[in-house]
Amino acid sequence: MKSLRISWLPILILMTSCTTPYQRTGATGGYSDTRLQENVFTVNFRGNGYTSRERAQDFAMLRCADITIENGFRYFAIADSSADEKTMMYHSGGSSQTYGTMNTYGNTTYGNFNTYGSSGTSVPIRKPRASYTIFCFKEKPPETIMAFDAEFMANSIREKYKMKTEETQHEPPVQASPH
Repeated sequence: MKSLRISWLPILILMTSCTTPYQRTGATGGYSDTRLQENVFTVNFRGNGYTSRERAQDFAMLRCADITIENGFRYFAIADSSADEKTMMYHSGGSSQTYGTMNTYGNTTYGNFNTYGSSGTSVPIRKPRASYTIFCFKEKPPETIMAFDAEFMANSIREKYKMKTEETQHEPPVQASPH
């Protein structure tokens, strides 16, 4: 009787075959944030194995800009940042096959068997991470503080990745005229 064997690799590939979108943290990664003080936030972005380090950093910066705007501020400055990659190893299973011959002479059976196998392969999966701690400001801070205009930053990153702007995401659908 043949046994049914399910390989989880195709399912895993289908689930994670796309780069991490700009979203709250979920099964394929995303952003998270924490408010530390009225105008201080930490932002983290975790990508999956298909996300580039640059994209993870850009989406973390986009979240910094969005948080700034959502909380009534216009500018933000980075107090601390880090970017790295978490490396995991995917190990595909090995296999083995045994071949042999058996000969019977009278009431004695002789056999010769050989087993051939492979140990499988290991593939590194790199998941980029970016983290920022930011200070937000309503007015432009002094020139000695490098501050980003949140609206400009958000629009710039959304344009780079051909994402809808915040305004177009919330617009009501356009209705056809009755004429």
